[in-house]
Amino acid sequence: MGMRKTGVSIRGLMIAFLLPPVAVRFGWGAGLGLAACVALFTALLSESVTMHATATAMGTSLTISFAGMFFASPLFGLAADLPGSYGASWLGLAGWTAVAAAC
Repeated sequence: MGMRKTGVSIRGLMIAFLLPPVAVRFGWGAGLGLAACVALFTALLSESVTMHATATAMGTSLTISFAGMFFASPLFGLAADLPGSYGASWLGLAGWTAVAAAC
């Protein structure tokens, strides 16, 4: 067994021990935070309209959200493909987020 084979095994062990804590710390925590935001948004939306308009408001907001996701994904990819890096895509996304936060 050569040095190269040992290096691969040590690298595999490092990934096996480091990946789960990183996933727990950043991946699952972020997912739980997003789930909480969706629940808060639903509660806020249902409280801001009359009882009879709740379903219409939820349907409208979901339609707008899903349409935005449908159209934004290819635009994000196009903004990454044209200059050859993700920098422009992330800057554009940050700009749209700033506009949405200001509204």
